[in-house]
Amino acid sequence: MKRMHLWLTFAETRVFFGKTDETDRSSGYNLQCNYRVKEGNGNEDIWLWRSVTEYNFPWKGRIKFTAAQTSEDRHNLTLLFSWPMKKNVDIYVLLNDYQTGDEKVRAAFVKLVYRF
Repeated sequence: MKRMHLWLTFAETRVFFGKTDETDRSSGYNLQCNYRVKEGNGNEDIWLWRSVTEYNFPWKGRIKFTAAQTSEDRHNLTLLFSWPMKKNVDIYVLLNDYQTGDEKVRAAFVKLVYRF
């Protein structure tokens, strides 16, 4: 069963809208935009686009991809893989790429969690 949600919210000088699309229980897609007017020495428009795609494997693994772009020319790409290997052991792998101004950062992170 395909479910789709649309929303639009107004809060003071901010506007939020987005779309969520779930084709089944194993996957989903979410697109969001936040827009606001920053008041100060003249009004400045600030916005953020964020796209999130997620897939859940039948063996309980999960992969999630997030992409974001802002009006301040920043971007962020994130890929997260998580898997509960055993009842008390989880593994996480994170790949991240972001840019803020002239700074570009790429990072990888692996985490093994053991619960006792």
